[in-house]
Amino acid sequence: MSAIITCTTKLKNKNDLVEALKLMGVPKEHMQVAGYGETVKHNGYGNQKRQVEVNISKKWHSGYGDIGFEKTEDGTYQLHQDDLDARKLEGKSGGEFMVRVQQFYTASVSARTLKENGFVPEIKTEEDRVLVRAVAY
Repeated sequence: MSAIITCTTKLKNKNDLVEALKLMGVPKEHMQVAGYGETVKHNGYGNQKRQVEVNISKKWHSGYGDIGFEKTEDGTYQLHQDDLDARKLEGKSGGEFMVRVQQFYTASVSARTLKENGFVPEIKTEEDRVLVRAVAY
């Protein structure tokens, strides 16, 4: 039987979250990002529906349900996904999905901060690691 998993995160910046998902390889056409103060529809397995700020279509990972990130009252995002999609998500993201999201989110924040301080960031992956390098010209 399928069930929705909800993961609490410490992720707070929607733009960095979206950039992290892009760096992970989620195509733009499979991602919906709500405007400021708005939400988009998240379709879980069966008839489970909710409103989220960032949604990844199940078409991306050929899963049972969409992947959604919902902003909570404390300003962090919760991840909603179907438990039966975990293995498919590992294959698409190169490891445990939430761990990879956190790694790429950290890389996104680091790259943004480096750019703001005049550096040119380079992001690359090596096996299960995401590396950020600052280049000064």
